[in-house]
Amino acid sequence: MVHQKMALVSASIVALTACQHTPPYGAESGAPEGEGRVVVRRGSSAWFSADRVLGPTINMGRDADGHWIGWIRGVALSLTVADGQVSSSSLYMNIQELPDGVEINGLWADAYLGNSISMRVTPKELYVRRRSVHAIWLEGVGEGSYGTGVHGNLVELQGAAAQLHPPQPQFALALLGAF
Repeated sequence: MVHQKMALVSASIVALTACQHTPPYGAESGAPEGEGRVVVRRGSSAWFSADRVLGPTINMGRDADGHWIGWIRGVALSLTVADGQVSSSSLYMNIQELPDGVEINGLWADAYLGNSISMRVTPKELYVRRRSVHAIWLEGVGEGSYGTGVHGNLVELQGAAAQLHPPQPQFALALLGAF
């Protein structure tokens, strides 16, 4: 019995130690080439690469067929990506490149998120609405930084996320995971 309790305590210590590493979606500055981060201070953040989007509320990976499989906010998804559209039976997003940024509109048939998604990112603004009553508008204040006043530098886009036309669908998924 004592041996079992010691083993349980040892396993708990190992698990806690493993959780203390700095995750790739953290707020550390900079991002390796081809990777990007959506950092939301006082909220969630997400990290992406060519085949992965990861954060506290998102874990998606691209499979060999090009589908994105994983979960967003606890909902399991298998997403098809084609011609600026991301779709599944419960999520649809249309990604449109603007001359000075990107706009993402869609529907999510999940009760937790509501049913509408509207996101726009340009150097001058970051706008996110994922419920009819929940909208965030932040003014651009510098390269990849958004928010003034009490919301000063609330959102920071790093690496590939700060590009005028970030890689898709990774950026759209990271925004959805972060907000």
